[in-house]
Amino acid sequence: MEDPITLFKNSIEENGGFFKFVNRIELINEIKKISKGNEIMFAGLDESIENEIIKSDIKSISLDKMKDDRDLKNKIKNINIGITNADALAAESGSIILVDYNYMKSFAAFLPEIHIAIAYPEKIFPGLIEALNYIINSMNELPATIQIIQGPSKTGDIEKKIVRPSHGPKELYVFLIR
Repeated sequence: MEDPITLFKNSIEENGGFFKFVNRIELINEIKKISKGNEIMFAGLDESIENEIIKSDIKSISLDKMKDDRDLKNKIKNINIGITNADALAAESGSIILVDYNYMKSFAAFLPEIHIAIAYPEKIFPGLIEALNYIINSMNELPATIQIIQGPSKTGDIEKKIVRPSHGPKELYVFLIR
């Protein structure tokens, strides 16, 4: 049986996403390459990763710090890259699970053209049931949303052919931090 990391990598790539196992320095370099100097938004990141993004030369906005800003939608409407942490990964289906308590992760994951999800190896589970059980057992309060993402946006509604993107991000990157 394939190890969960390889299985997740293969599953996410089959769904049209990109996967890479990186250290923290490589993560920042990958974000710089993807952003190409453009501004990014992020929400729900570990404080250490958030601090590394802030101290780098990546132009960024923390949605968590702006959640009460009445003009937030106008400030982020032209930002095409959003970064979130992944609360769990399901290896078999290549699923990314986001638990969102204030809708900021949702903004970062679904409004821009590119979504970058960051996770740790201990957040990979063999299947969706195990990943969801972990999420449920980890919650201290009821979240606003729980989302399951399986690759970039697509639909099969048009003449039964897969069309990308249908809505949401056109590109999905998953970085697993070693």
